Amino acid sequence: MSRDVGERTHIGQRLRDRYRIVGELGSGALGTVWAAEDQVTAQRVAVRFLPRAFAAVPNVVRAVRSMGRSIATVSAGHPGLVRVLELGEAESGQPFAVMELLEGRRLSDFMGAGKALDVGRARRWALALGGAVERLHNTGLAHGRLRPRNVMVFPDGRVKLMDVEVVGLLDTSTPPNVLDLDLSPAEYLSPEQIRRAPVTEKTDIYAFATIVYEMFAGAPPFEAATRDAVIAKHLTEPPPPMSRRHALGAAERTVMQALEKDPELRPWMSDLLNGLSEETNVREIRGWNRTAAIVGGGALAASIAALGIWMLLGSRQPAAHSAAQPASPRAEQAPVAGRAIASAPTNAPPAPRRTESAANPSAPAMGSAPPTAVTSATVAAPARTPTPTPSAEARVALAPAAPVSPAKEPREPVKATPPAAPSPPMVASVRSGSLASAPVLAEVQSHRRTYRVGWLDSGQATAQYQQVVKQALVGYPREVAFEYRSADGVTARLQDLAAELVQLKVDVVFAVGNQAIQAAKQATTTIPIVMLGSDAVRPDESNANMTGVTYSSAELARSWLSLLKEIRPVSRVAVVSGSDPASRAELTNLQTAAANAGAKIQPYGVQEGDALGGLFAGPPAERAEAIIVPGGPLTLAQLSRIVDLAARAKVPTIYGSSEFVEAGGLLAYGPSTPAMYRRAGAYIGKILGPTNPRDLPIEQPSRFELVVNLKTARALGLTLPSSLVLRADRVLQ
Repeated sequence: MSRDVGERTHIGQRLRDRYRIVGELGSGALGTVWAAEDQVTAQRVAVRFLPRAFAAVPNVVRAVRSMGRSIATVSAGHPGLVRVLELGEAESGQPFAVMELLEGRRLSDFMGAGKALDVGRARRWALALGGAVERLHNTGLAHGRLRPRNVMVFPDGRVKLMDVEVVGLLDTSTPPNVLDLDLSPAEYLSPEQIRRAPVTEKTDIYAFATIVYEMFAGAPPFEAATRDAVIAKHLTEPPPPMSRRHALGAAERTVMQALEKDPELRPWMSDLLNGLSEETNVREIRGWNRTAAIVGGGALAASIAALGIWMLLGSRQPAAHSAAQPASPRAEQAPVAGRAIASAPTNAPPAPRRTESAANPSAPAMGSAPPTAVTSATVAAPARTPTPTPSAEARVALAPAAPVSPAKEPREPVKATPPAAPSPPMVASVRSGSLASAPVLAEVQSHRRTYRVGWLDSGQATAQYQQVVKQALVGYPREVAFEYRSADGVTARLQDLAAELVQLKVDVVFAVGNQAIQAAKQATTTIPIVMLGSDAVRPDESNANMTGVTYSSAELARSWLSLLKEIRPVSRVAVVSGSDPASRAELTNLQTAAANAGAKIQPYGVQEGDALGGLFAGPPAERAEAIIVPGGPLTLAQLSRIVDLAARAKVPTIYGSSEFVEAGGLLAYGPSTPAMYRRAGAYIGKILGPTNPRDLPIEQPSRFELVVNLKTARALGLTLPSSLVLRADRVLQ
């Protein structure tokens, strides 16, 4: 009988009479990894023995026993994850994991020395890695150890995330002497990890953003001569703009948002991947150098000429011009550091008639950098923090699998029509290269126009989504102020509010919700309209001023019914919706889908003054067995009331917006709301570019998110199918 692997492992020993140890691959903070032969399959595998101190930690032992099968299932279900074959305890009590053995190059081998990756390659690898991380998040797991050394790249372009076998085993209850963060590269630690707060999906998003930043910029966002200095920068300093010759557009904006100090301000992985997957990121880069050369050269010549005239006039009138100074920043131009830490309230709606500027000069235009950034470019890059003891992932787990399919590319957008003359921001960008031209630039800036966007909302223009739209406008060469008009769910007010915006002669109307879209259509045929709603509102040939982002209500109707039937058989389904034409079109789609599924729809109107109290007041035999609440401003305006009624009805309810699930609802399926607002914000920026709305095709989101609240399921006495939970993008415990 062979001796089982114990505290001292030797070549030739066997683990559970199946895996024969053949050689050591490496060791690190999370134990030693050995190469082994599987005596059943005759294949080489990798075996990681976690430190013996882990066996004394109750939560780790419980996690090994309870999560082994889940981790193996998750890793086998995505080609971008190292496949875990087995997770358990040796006879000595030492935890171990068996993985497929891989041979490839680490992502860290391609990075460093201040050299950025090719944009196309960086984008493909980032999307593949992000998809693997998103798969973990969909099952309620956070990786917690994202860094370039834990990513393997294969010659065919496939990317695989390693250390999957320890996901879920490490948390804040693990003693510091078992897992010491001092051994982790400081460049990829999140602020909450530094403070030893719990690891969440937002922790992974921060680390992922540091990796993507380094791919594009050639260096991580925070570097210093010592480890402590790097950690201090993570906690206190905003990330510098990507010092690259290319304008990365939405990719850079999204990555910078993911590097927020406050985890709540970071986007979800689906939104981050949406920003990285835009085709415009690559096309903007291809055309940037030529445009910059022409415009930049013209701006430089103009600056020199203006400087000469200014000096000539200055010599004639020294008293009048001796006080000329560069324009001082305006009061509303908050520094980036303040913006990274401050968190705007998400629930309080703005005052109904408030004008707010979206200009944010502290976030430089893409491709430009402040003077300090230019100066620092001539200084040698500081050394990285010392690398810890070589770990064991040089050859780690997983047999070759099917190539990773990149995220679906959006269709090619129509290029924006260039302005007839160089825009003021292009001239202003010379400010970073020539301080002598500051008086001329100050005069130009004083005449710069502020564009106004009229925000017409069927519900409430919440602070959260206001911020999302403003962030989407960063980088577009315009100063923008917003005029907010919110109906607060009172549809009858929308026509008057839309008329007010038209009288104000706003440059763009941003209509949120089907009812607001209808009101905007009736109010103007000349002012560009960017809409955000369902495809139940369809512009015709006479609406050449309309574009925006919509979702397929018919597709969602089929998906909602299918998800409900996964939970339990249903024949009567209540639908809570409005009575306007667009809501009636959505209801028709639901009735068609229900008829095909052998179910009947019972509509309930959510109107002004309707307390929804009669939703389940009928006889039990006639009451609905499930509820569908489509997303939208009208239902969101009564979110708490609807969630409370659904809880008291004790029936499964599916919503069209994740906000309902975050408030205690059971299930949500629909397009990512922040992603839709971000795309709409980008369209506003393009129209102010200027681009004709008819040249911007109406977009439909390619990504939908499924959010599950297991706590609510337990309260309702429901056991959700594991197949449904595993498919979820987010699982609330």
